[in-house]
Amino acid sequence: DDAAMAFDPNHFLEELNFDNEFMERGAARPFEPETRRETLYLLSTLPAGIAALIAWSVGISVALAMALIVIGLPVSLMILWFFRRCAKWERSRLALIDERPLEVVYAAEDGSRIEKTIALATDKQTWKDFGWLVFLSTIGLTMALIALSVWLVAFGWLIYPLYGWALPGDATPIGPLIGDNVNFFESFLMVPLGLVMVVVATWTGAATSYALKE
Repeated sequence: DDAAMAFDPNHFLEELNFDNEFMERGAARPFEPETRRETLYLLSTLPAGIAALIAWSVGISVALAMALIVIGLPVSLMILWFFRRCAKWERSRLALIDERPLEVVYAAEDGSRIEKTIALATDKQTWKDFGWLVFLSTIGLTMALIALSVWLVAFGWLIYPLYGWALPGDATPIGPLIGDNVNFFESFLMVPLGLVMVVVATWTGAATSYALKE
């Protein structure tokens, strides 16, 4: 009993940094400029990821198909050069969410044409660029889809009164409370949940963008 009486909830929340400032920051996150940039970055990840998938899958297929013929080597080098260009475009896109300089130094940039050509295949940065294209088109694309799906849920719940009355009640989180039949006025109960999901979506987008840029 003494332990229960000695329990200070304010101290407990302070230990968790769960104070008013934290709550205000969380609620204000949807209106910050970073949220717009992160959302734009995630939206652009969809076409970028698909383009990266096409680039590296077609490039590798062509390189393997021509590996045993005379023009196989120059074609493979051209494909590696194209991977570098794709990675450069991707670094430009990262500027949406990362203000740090994203310059990359390739080997033999100041060398002769022969040295530059050899470096296309021997430079570790070239293969890092290729690895990023593979990552972006698989894991990165999946992460972006998940983060954007949270936004879809949030907007769907915000406008739920426009269509929710036509759906069965068990299709929503409030189904157990209102039963199977949802009328127009009851559908407005989803709007506060939509507002909460907007905050969740912004922080999900922030976490996903941070993971991708790091």
